[in-house]
Amino acid sequence: MSQEQSAQQKAATYAEPKARGREAFAVAAKMPQSHVDAETIPICYHPQDDWSYYGWPSIARDSTGKLIIVCSGNRRYHVDPWGKVVIIYGHERDLTQWTEPEVIFNSPFDDRDSGILLLDDQTYLVSSFTLDIGQYAAGRSLEKVFGMRAEDAAAAYAAIAAQPTELTGYYLGSWLILSEDGGETWSEQIPSPLTTPHGPIKLSNGRLFYFGKLMFASEGGIKSEKPIMAAVSDNGGLSWRLLGPVPMPAGIIDDNVHEPYAIELADGKILGFIRLEVRSLDEPALRFTIMQTESTDGGMNWREARFLGCDGSPPHVMQHSSGSLVMVFGCRTAGRYGIRAWISEDEGQTWEREAVLCDDAPTGDLGYPQTVELADGSLFTIWYGQLNPDERCSILGKNWRL
Repeated sequence: MSQEQSAQQKAATYAEPKARGREAFAVAAKMPQSHVDAETIPICYHPQDDWSYYGWPSIARDSTGKLIIVCSGNRRYHVDPWGKVVIIYGHERDLTQWTEPEVIFNSPFDDRDSGILLLDDQTYLVSSFTLDIGQYAAGRSLEKVFGMRAEDAAAAYAAIAAQPTELTGYYLGSWLILSEDGGETWSEQIPSPLTTPHGPIKLSNGRLFYFGKLMFASEGGIKSEKPIMAAVSDNGGLSWRLLGPVPMPAGIIDDNVHEPYAIELADGKILGFIRLEVRSLDEPALRFTIMQTESTDGGMNWREARFLGCDGSPPHVMQHSSGSLVMVFGCRTAGRYGIRAWISEDEGQTWEREAVLCDDAPTGDLGYPQTVELADGSLFTIWYGQLNPDERCSILGKNWRL
């Protein structure tokens, strides 16, 4: 096939998604917008430390107001061989005071995208996935792809060369670790079939529900040609049963969809939200946005995902005590770098307004926000990003109200 024929085929494939995506973007552009007037709070911020890149956080609140954050940390870059899962503690009575990060999971490879679910005040289930970045070392591309300084890239290549390749098959994948004593001790890693940044949720019937990407990391590189689907666990995450995949609109393939999140409504309906990114196409309406789906039978069957028109991704959604749904996501459009929230008053049938939490971030290396409701009804949203230019990414937060 010639280059011209390939371009024509791509144009034909994405003609319908482009039209539907642009229509959704046009509707979203008319959404009423407000700006949140609140200070950004540094949670894990060590700008002078070379090992101070922290990213992809998740947060949970226990019944006493204790806040527990997990993220990938003690690393130097967005992708490197040193990532570890760390945990940080605080309390809603003083959102400026946080413990230093403590390592709770550290494979010989890159540990990323940590989620946390509280099964009760003493039982924490933490998710993550482990990536082998040897593909970048093989191509000597860490400097070009991730902007590493030459000396850091040399150290990374040396660390990758020293990794125990005989353990690659053991560590590579999606994992859970369990603490039954409030984070004092942790189990050995528990395999899970799916991955998503904020991990599984707990349904009203007590069952654990994982809405994620069928695990895509494998020896030899990243495999993203896997569907978005659901899994359930009836034994606290020790084992999982796969349910149904989410059907996509014509033209959207598994390689375009990633990093979903789900929420259960009071009537048992489950809403799913999915990162959509068509990297091969220069089309803002498909470049980095969100799709929505739903299931009325516990995740076995799903409606075809629909375009929302968000300028950003990946999503996290929670339901406020008022009934409002709050969906937060990171915006990586130049000139608009920051964190945004969409609000729905009809349980996700429509999205009525946008709240801008931050729109002045130095770069687009940011996002993966998550929100919890505090005892006073206010919201606390955390994310990762740079607080100031030329610094490594930190964990940041903002306390705000609907």
